[in-house]
Amino acid sequence: MPWQPRILIPSVIALIVIWCGVFAVRGYTDEYVSTPEKVMELMNAAPWRNGNANADRSTRQAHLDRVAESAAKLTFSQRTRLREEHQEDMAFFFMELTEEERQWMVQKTVEPFYLTVLKSFNVMTKEDRRSIITKTRQQMKRDGRDIGGLERIVKDDPDFWDRMADEGIATTYEKATPEQRLMMGPLMEELQRRVQGIRR
Repeated sequence: MPWQPRILIPSVIALIVIWCGVFAVRGYTDEYVSTPEKVMELMNAAPWRNGNANADRSTRQAHLDRVAESAAKLTFSQRTRLREEHQEDMAFFFMELTEEERQWMVQKTVEPFYLTVLKSFNVMTKEDRRSIITKTRQQMKRDGRDIGGLERIVKDDPDFWDRMADEGIATTYEKATPEQRLMMGPLMEELQRRVQGIRR
């Protein structure tokens, strides 16, 4: 079949337009989506890790804003994967922060995702709270999920589980230190699955 430029040229132009549109959309949506890898890239790009150990407060805060914004865009499953695959790296990053920065990061990157759990536990009876906490702990052990942080909390505070059932998870969470709140992450995730009916 002879070459027909009148047919081929419009087709090529159409393909170029389509692919330009694809890359334009990707470039536009990249601003609004995130992945665990993007969050880790931002953490690793922290100014105090890249030749600016004495970064001033505003510079540090500007970077923490970017980390928090990226983390806030993660889906539930992405947040779980971030914690499970990069737990040590995240802990190391967290320990590099000042006490004020740690509290700010927890408020921005942890607490908003668990509001459903906190609110649901507020309206449960003590017996219901104790039941769901017990079942959740058993499920986490069966799944082999990391509960090392929770065990460290209990070691320092033997009444941790009883107090959570008696007072509610919201009160327990409010009284916890920023480090303890991070260690409560796996528990909060599992509780949120149960409350929302999310399957692993």
